Amino acid sequence: MFVRIKKINGQKYGYLVKNTWTEKGPRQKVSKYLGKIAILENSESSKTATTEKEFEKYIGKTLTEHLAETTAKKIIIDLIKAELSRNGFKQKNEMFFLDKIEISIENKKVTIQKTPAVVKLNDGYLCELTLNNLIEFRPKEDKTDDELGYALAKAFSDAGIRVPKQVFIAVFEKMMMKN
Repeated sequence: MFVRIKKINGQKYGYLVKNTWTEKGPRQKVSKYLGKIAILENSESSKTATTEKEFEKYIGKTLTEHLAETTAKKIIIDLIKAELSRNGFKQKNEMFFLDKIEISIENKKVTIQKTPAVVKLNDGYLCELTLNNLIEFRPKEDKTDDELGYALAKAFSDAGIRVPKQVFIAVFEKMMMKN
């Protein structure tokens, strides 16, 4: 599944699309409306990945300390918050605001004026679906380590969250220790 953008009356909207195979070849079917698309202004931060130093600065302690004492889920949430802050969002409690966009990490909601929305972030789309897929990511027991690593990387990428290599490895290892 992937996010497809459709332009209707000059406004862009996001839809979750699923590929299916028929006798005539692949067909795409819209499976869910995700919301109005908000495209962030091109900022310098969107051109480069979050560095380990930037992440340390955001969390306020050394990376080694944070990775050792924090759960995988909390690290993922911290990465999301750091990426939003890098892209101009202002935080108030667990909410992030930029113009008319509101993002609730706790409720895993992305809205524009209280209606579902999709934020084009880096090379991905941050919305209720991708936030939930990333924050609630669970390794599947029938998958190989390579498949699980790919699935976790895809969850980050789909949501537009860039993650430093060392942090990704730590999150992956923490998740694998639970199985």
